[in-house]
Amino acid sequence: MAQDFVESLVRRSNLKLLIFCFLGFFALCIGFILGFRYLLNMFLGPEPINNSDVIALTNAGSRFRYFVTITGSDHASTGYQYISTSSSGKETIEAYYNALLIDNRFLLVKSDTDEIQNTMTGALVNIPGDLNTQVISQLENEMPNIKGAFLPVMLDTSNFYTPGYVSLAVAAIVAIFTLIGFFLAVSRFLNPLNHPALKSYARFGDVNLIVNTINTEISSQHELIGKKVHFTKNWIVSTANVIEASPYRDLIWCYKSVIQHRTNGIPTGKTYAVNVYDRTGKNITIPGKEPEVDQILNLLILYSPGIIAGYSSEIQQFFKNDRLGFIAAVDKRRQK
Repeated sequence: MAQDFVESLVRRSNLKLLIFCFLGFFALCIGFILGFRYLLNMFLGPEPINNSDVIALTNAGSRFRYFVTITGSDHASTGYQYISTSSSGKETIEAYYNALLIDNRFLLVKSDTDEIQNTMTGALVNIPGDLNTQVISQLENEMPNIKGAFLPVMLDTSNFYTPGYVSLAVAAIVAIFTLIGFFLAVSRFLNPLNHPALKSYARFGDVNLIVNTINTEISSQHELIGKKVHFTKNWIVSTANVIEASPYRDLIWCYKSVIQHRTNGIPTGKTYAVNVYDRTGKNITIPGKEPEVDQILNLLILYSPGIIAGYSSEIQQFFKNDRLGFIAAVDKRRQK
């Protein structure tokens, strides 16, 4: 194997982080492009619009400033509402549909209340097909004299700003994490020792010396379990999470964990993992198929004599509450 085994894994981790940052930046750019019209309307606020301009509209999308204030000569309730029904059968009125008289035409107005004014502010949108069928067509059937009087666009007076504030908050969070990730990736490319995987080796001594030792032992003949667990001469090395390693002499506890997965109460499978702890309290979790997990446990017991293998609440409490005593017990077992 290559002599820069550890460094190559760290570079790969940094590259993945950098790719995620670029994807985050790309998502922000796409979001800005798609939402530019809305954001500009949001920041500029509602624009007063002439009645003649409203009547001339055949498609709300053709007007860039679609967040507007409209003044009609009269208004009336259509008697139609949008009602949602919960799973328990409870009905809730979500919106009311009113008509605003614009010269000799009607503008459908969606509002949160049944009462509207002659001057209303909202977003001009095209009338959805189902609304055209369920409201306007029904009104025209009830009152044939108004057939063709409704405009093809409607005014949605729902809160125009809330989606924008939520979107900006999400974008700010994405931008912050993207920037942090970018600077971390660049920092780790410039100095691999800034990577947390390598920083964690400081608990064993000089990091550069440890990295060279692992590279040398990985390059030599050793046991490989699956594709990600290496048992070298003196170290267990797992690449399940970038690269985690510990010398056998520092391992003090290992056990197998099994998680039963269920869907609607029905067992759907199990996942297996090895949990191994060293004397500093650092945990390495190695997921795998059950035969591989069992093989890893057997090799840990072989390469790290005296290690406490298995799990019980008593062992867990001993490790948690008296680690020095736990270490002493393992050291005593190794002396036998």
